[in-house]
Amino acid sequence: MGENKKTKIVKISSGEIAGHLNSDEDVQIFKGIPYAAPPVGPLRFKAPVRHPDWNGVKECTEFGKSPIQKDLDHMFDDLWTKEFIVSAHEWSEDCLTMNIWAPADKKDCPVVLYFFGGGFVSGGSSCEIYDGTTLAKKGVIYITFNHRVGTLSLFANEDLSSESETKKSGNCDLMDAIFALKWIKENIHNFGGDSNNVTIWGQSSGASEVLALSTSKVAKGLFKNVVAMGYNCFVNFSRPWNTTKEAYESSNNLLKEMNITLDELKEIDALELTNNRILDRLIVDGYIVEDKFAPMVRSGATNHVSIIMGAVPGDAMMGGLFKLAKPATKEEMLVPMKEFFKDDFDRVCKIYDVENEEMYSLLGKINKDNLIASQIFFANERKKAGASNNTYTYFFTHPMPGPNSKIYGAFHSAEVPYFMNYFSPLRDGYWTEEDFDFGEYLSDVLVEYFKTGAIADDAFKYETDTDYSLLDAKDNKVISFSKEKYEIWVRGYQNQDRDY
Repeated sequence: MGENKKTKIVKISSGEIAGHLNSDEDVQIFKGIPYAAPPVGPLRFKAPVRHPDWNGVKECTEFGKSPIQKDLDHMFDDLWTKEFIVSAHEWSEDCLTMNIWAPADKKDCPVVLYFFGGGFVSGGSSCEIYDGTTLAKKGVIYITFNHRVGTLSLFANEDLSSESETKKSGNCDLMDAIFALKWIKENIHNFGGDSNNVTIWGQSSGASEVLALSTSKVAKGLFKNVVAMGYNCFVNFSRPWNTTKEAYESSNNLLKEMNITLDELKEIDALELTNNRILDRLIVDGYIVEDKFAPMVRSGATNHVSIIMGAVPGDAMMGGLFKLAKPATKEEMLVPMKEFFKDDFDRVCKIYDVENEEMYSLLGKINKDNLIASQIFFANERKKAGASNNTYTYFFTHPMPGPNSKIYGAFHSAEVPYFMNYFSPLRDGYWTEEDFDFGEYLSDVLVEYFKTGAIADDAFKYETDTDYSLLDAKDNKVISFSKEKYEIWVRGYQNQDRDY
């Protein structure tokens, strides 16, 4: 994806910006555009505000710095290689910037805002896998953006809320996102975009954020379609959203652990703050997020948008229903399964051949079926709530090639390069024509969805209430999940005495 230096100048609400065209001169690229004022000093922990205007032309050809976060350069560095990691140590509290890839000389293009993953505590828009050149070549305006993460995003307590106009605190990542969407509404026509046809797309924690916004009255009208990859908030056992009370308790415990006051927290060096215990859950604040996702879906709150929700086998590693925190016997693993399935436990043991199945193989099959059944459950509950907009669910099984592909297979995040149709040169020598063809296919599917909110491809046409899309490069098709299994899984979800 070579880039030359042919300049492209666009006027936005704060002033003029200079980007450049790619080497083929069919995509205009702008990086590091400030969409809000830096959230520093008195704006720490506060809602974003408009960036001051500037004189002259602002150079926007380099990524802005990523949000302040812990160093994750070596987290699973044989799995998520460098294309999945934000620019090393290029972090700043002054991070509210976005990047735009837009078709050159086209009008009324569909617009996509991409939310990075990172467990709510890390990540940023400079990951190489988020390159938008190929999608822009297909007629889409593709945007990535930085928002606050970790404690700088999710700290909330009574005193901070009392200072706010909304009397709420925390969820700065969602406030940043809403502000970015409003910026798009105001400015994207200058890049050839249709501000009335916006899709929000996120993976992992980014998927949780877009699903949270799909229920939000504050964000309603700012987008039409949602893509959520690798994170199902509907049945969320791994990292449920905090209640306001829980968020206040966690934040106040942080103050106690650091032995500082709120006023001191506002002044402390941002990196020092981040290196202490990190806050990492969205908050049901009663303003942006009125309730947890499942009850909001059942209330019809998401009925105004179309939604794609999907998973890969490796997502179970990040939040499998029955995770083994330490070496365990099969008998020990069966204890939480019995608590989950209750009266269906004996039937589950027969279906999954528990007596004869090796423990880790059994764990994989159980967690895989949970990933699929929970998405189908979400789609059916949306239908019951009267949603006329489309709902699509997929299970992506194609292994991403690399040095340890036989071990990791389709790992958490592995589907992103295929839907982006961007294949990093860092894996040159591993990619095959099958990978390239698969990326071409999946990106075409997404582009159709961005344009229309619908997918006509046969692999996304469902006939029964247990259908889902199996995506594996060799034979993409609709699969019907076992009705008997599905009913057992639904009873298992309903056995839990809490909202997910």
